[in-house]
Amino acid sequence: MAYDYDLVIIGHTFPGIYAALEALRFKSRVALIQQPYRGSAAANTAISAMTYRGIDELDDRSHRFAPDNNPVGREQRGESWAKNVYNAIDPCQYLPFLASHGIDIIEGAGEFAPLPRLSFIIGKRQITAKSFLIATDSGPTIPPDLGLESIGYTTAEDVWLHGNLEYLPRNLTIVGRSAIALQLSQTLTRCGKDITLIVETPDFLPDEDRDIARLFLARLEAEGIEVIIGNRVTQIKLIDGKKWLQVGNQVIESAEVIFASRHQRNLQGLNLKGVRVKHNSRGILLNNYLQTTNPDIYACGSLLGGSPNLDLAVHEARRVVNNLLSGSKKKLDYRSIPYTLGVNPGIARIGLTEAKARLDYEDEVRVLKSSFKAIVKSHLFDNTTGFCKLILSRRGEIIGAHLIGPEVEELISTIALAMKHKIKAQDLAQVAYPFTGLSEIIGQTASLWP
Repeated sequence: MAYDYDLVIIGHTFPGIYAALEALRFKSRVALIQQPYRGSAAANTAISAMTYRGIDELDDRSHRFAPDNNPVGREQRGESWAKNVYNAIDPCQYLPFLASHGIDIIEGAGEFAPLPRLSFIIGKRQITAKSFLIATDSGPTIPPDLGLESIGYTTAEDVWLHGNLEYLPRNLTIVGRSAIALQLSQTLTRCGKDITLIVETPDFLPDEDRDIARLFLARLEAEGIEVIIGNRVTQIKLIDGKKWLQVGNQVIESAEVIFASRHQRNLQGLNLKGVRVKHNSRGILLNNYLQTTNPDIYACGSLLGGSPNLDLAVHEARRVVNNLLSGSKKKLDYRSIPYTLGVNPGIARIGLTEAKARLDYEDEVRVLKSSFKAIVKSHLFDNTTGFCKLILSRRGEIIGAHLIGPEVEELISTIALAMKHKIKAQDLAQVAYPFTGLSEIIGQTASLWP
């Protein structure tokens, strides 16, 4: 059977763009369909993370170099930086590059045609392919029982789509435990807003080791963010232009409420039922090869719901493309993928948590931990908060690593490489790390091996 393409990617999100970039390595016929896109959760996560860091950097420069009689407001700096970041990382900017290298860019919204013949319809055009990859964007789920349609609300995505922060009042409440909620809390605080963060689940950062969660919670509170943990928002009322939230036994007054909770993939209008792709309230059902219940349709971008994870989504996209276009068929080893949380101080991890390691390995677990206070560069930049923790088997093999501190997103890749090639802690300690570099913390931690 003749096909128009070897692979059609649906969605010009970050995972979709990276899938197309990966496809350039192969001499295959590939198309990227521009489904409706309003700024993906992953993109807004990056914007929040990069914006607060930009504000911090500009604050430092202003403090050192700007004249005292010419102050620059945090809010104006935040808005300017956010606009620059949004433009710099907008996935649309990659489309001309992809088109010039042979990827067909197809504009317009479409849906799968009903079986028996698998195809995708855009207007009057029917597109066939050996395989399809769904990489559509996602958005936050809004509680249906709070009557928000009549009261009004804001989402994390809305904050950056407006292109400015002037419309936001000073007193804000953010609801959610996602990476976006945490990043947005810090970003808006740096832009002069008063923030209350409501984490409705009983555990704060439940996927992180407890010592990291405690340290980061302390940092949020030190920045002036009021954090309420373990109580749901059960009622919101609008009284005299103010929104009053019932949170457990507390009543909170807020000028605006921003929802940044669990995200759900945008699957509307794709006609998944017509091509026998099963999904539920959490998202599309996938196997270990990121294959849907239709064997010719794949999906990436953490489509099982939850908080968007750009690190994971990009690795999923690359694995799918490699499997489809190279002829290989490898599962994605999620234990080998670094996870980062773009907050301040940064958080990064890979492999098992300490609790899971002790459950699996019992008394054979060894834990090494070193503080950034022992690192010269941390003192040079007055940023000593945090630590590196390596979780090891009794032979010194790294089975997990957890970092919180400056530039840990860059450091975790070194540990990921060591895990992939089964480099033990005692060998990692022998690497020559720059004395004035942050990577020295890896060597110092590994050198604690007995």
